Amino acid sequence: MYPSSCGLPGALTSATQTARLRTGIRLALRCALCTLALWVSCVSGEAAGRNTGEPEIDTEHLFGFLTGTDVGQAGEKEIESETTGHFGKGAGSYDALLHRLALELMPLPNFRLELGAANSYHNISGLAQLNDQWQGTDLNDQQQGPFLHDQKQGAFQGLLVDARYRLLDRKSAPFGLTLEAQSQWARIDELTGERVDQYGLDVSVLMDKELVRDRIVGVFNLFYEPQSTRVHATGDWQREALFGVGTGVMAQVWPRVLVGAEARYLRHYDSLGLEEFGGQAFFLGPTIYAKFGDRNRWRVTAAWSMQVVGRSAAAGGSLDLINFPHHEGRLRIGFEF
Repeated sequence: MYPSSCGLPGALTSATQTARLRTGIRLALRCALCTLALWVSCVSGEAAGRNTGEPEIDTEHLFGFLTGTDVGQAGEKEIESETTGHFGKGAGSYDALLHRLALELMPLPNFRLELGAANSYHNISGLAQLNDQWQGTDLNDQQQGPFLHDQKQGAFQGLLVDARYRLLDRKSAPFGLTLEAQSQWARIDELTGERVDQYGLDVSVLMDKELVRDRIVGVFNLFYEPQSTRVHATGDWQREALFGVGTGVMAQVWPRVLVGAEARYLRHYDSLGLEEFGGQAFFLGPTIYAKFGDRNRWRVTAAWSMQVVGRSAAAGGSLDLINFPHHEGRLRIGFEF
């Protein structure tokens, strides 16, 4: 049986969008690999013949959206302020900010514990069309989506507990390896700003390796973030999960000043498992890190990430602006005491 003339254009459009998505991801990965190869070849040639004397690289807070394997020294204590911004959903206005204040403790060797609280601010308007796109054409689908109602408000968002244990130290092993688990409770959804009862457990595998000693370090993260949410407005429970991989490279261009880039590939699922695919996105952007002050006890990390390519299961287009924002930014400031 041949396809009807009215169904053929839709099929061709879907095939074209899928091909563009794959081409975009392959192009972004090739650019990242070429950049990494260029940095390694340039800097390793310079460093091979001499002892640079650069300060050792600590990857604990080095990256913006990814995480290194270092966990600090036993007995250290730090306080950290982290602000994350999500911006842009196509038409309309969308700004979501999350500020976390956390206490970081290293009670035992290779073990790090973090206790934190968060506030959120949302400025959302004119996104009714995006809600209609999420609903799609299946009127029998009773699942509630990430509806973005007009709002402009700030509120106490929730609490978190984060634990990391380092299995391999890259200084004495071929690469560093750390396991991370973060438990979260939230009363405001980070992306939609809706009143919720939300429970999540993020699990991550962290790896890093110095490509050029004390000059260039690379990181790789694998993460799975399931969460269950009860929306106050409807009383319905939603179950979803985020699965992703990320990689990044940072180079020390000045003592205790590093610059680089991070890339993440994220998949959203409308279930706790990986059965109901919701959308995918590829993010890419720059990062800068610096330590300063008395005995270098202050540190700052700034990162920006843009959705380069993506696809939603509920709508067409070359970006997934239903499950992910167009831009993300993060500013992290820490002090060791």
